[in-house]
Amino acid sequence: MQVMDARAGYWDNVHTYFMGEIALKNSMKNTLGSALAAATLGSLAMPAMAYEQGNWLLRAGWAQVAPNEDSGELEANGVNATGKDVLEISSASALGISATYMFNSVLGLDLLAATPFEHDISAKGDLAAMGIGDIGTTRQLPPTLTLQYYPMGHSHAQSPWQPYIGAGLNFTWFYDETLDDSFKAATGAQDKDFSLSNSWGPAAMIGLDYVFSNNWIINASVMYAQISTEAEINNTALGDLKVDADVNPWVYRINVGYRFGAKSKAAPVAAAAAVAAPVAAAVAAPVGDSDGDGVNDDVDQCPNTIEGALINEQGCGVKLTGAHFKFDSNELNPDAETMLDEVATRMQQYPDVKLQVEGHTDASGDEAYNLDLSRQRAQVAVDYLTGKGIDASRFQVEGLGSSKPVADNATEEGRKANRRVVFKTR
Repeated sequence: MQVMDARAGYWDNVHTYFMGEIALKNSMKNTLGSALAAATLGSLAMPAMAYEQGNWLLRAGWAQVAPNEDSGELEANGVNATGKDVLEISSASALGISATYMFNSVLGLDLLAATPFEHDISAKGDLAAMGIGDIGTTRQLPPTLTLQYYPMGHSHAQSPWQPYIGAGLNFTWFYDETLDDSFKAATGAQDKDFSLSNSWGPAAMIGLDYVFSNNWIINASVMYAQISTEAEINNTALGDLKVDADVNPWVYRINVGYRFGAKSKAAPVAAAAAVAAPVAAAVAAPVGDSDGDGVNDDVDQCPNTIEGALINEQGCGVKLTGAHFKFDSNELNPDAETMLDEVATRMQQYPDVKLQVEGHTDASGDEAYNLDLSRQRAQVAVDYLTGKGIDASRFQVEGLGSSKPVADNATEEGRKANRRVVFKTR
């Protein structure tokens, strides 16, 4: 996932991640040895907003079914008894629950369930004109299976807003049909005479997730389901009544959700921990240090190092990484500023030291964009140092894009390692 620069008009599809080590000179005057300290700088990783393969999304909250009914002609004993559109079905609310399994960052399979919805059924049109008012109630359960598509999983993976669309199949189970007492008194029918047939039909939805705190979700969605049922009331004074009804409701939901199976890479990581280890022990007699880099000549593999250069225990210049940025920004993270302040201090102490600053990305996205992005990030670090009074001529800036990976771009961990800014002694 690479964070896209806002000026480019889209998000980098990963969170920025820079890790590395600083090798610092720690020579001691008139002593028999020297020590070197190495520090590993961690970062605060941005939450992985986009969903990933294996994630489960559980959403629960308020759901309302708003029927858009259109009933056919009422039949009495198989003969048309009145005109069309004779039933009215009320809206109903209940607890809606859904579970989504993500096949990858853009496709998921969702199962919607709910506690029972209870609808009032009343007469309208010609049927109401016959003096019939409330007919009764029914309960229904609407399990719906949909395949969902999350477009932001492609190029805007780091955005907390994750819209989706879905299409699938709805099954509606009508049960517990009960006739109103007034209808019973007027027609002589009983509850056992009243039934609505179950329904199968297509469904389509659109929704929006807002992901926060890595795993928690706020969600809103709208679904349209095709529901067709046949209502029958037998043994009435008018005979056996039957009418076809297209319920076709809109289903509105507002939910709170939770993502299970999020990988540990998305969790915030503790800020930098330093580990120092001595690399030289006292010897029987002083050994020379001809280039003055703090590494004795007997172990110095790079004997002509400039004084003040960043070196390792073999006396050779090393890369320095650790500068990283806030989400969707070229603004440096406070941890990076702390590290760069140390670099600025050392460069002020050793005015002959010059640094090459390289920006790198992983292999995701367009390479021309990656080259530009890598150079921008390297330049941001240089601009910070020049703001501390370091002459710009002491830096050489280069954006290398994804051309020099240090790990396998086929894995997420490898891509994270490849997204880095590197300082090298020149």
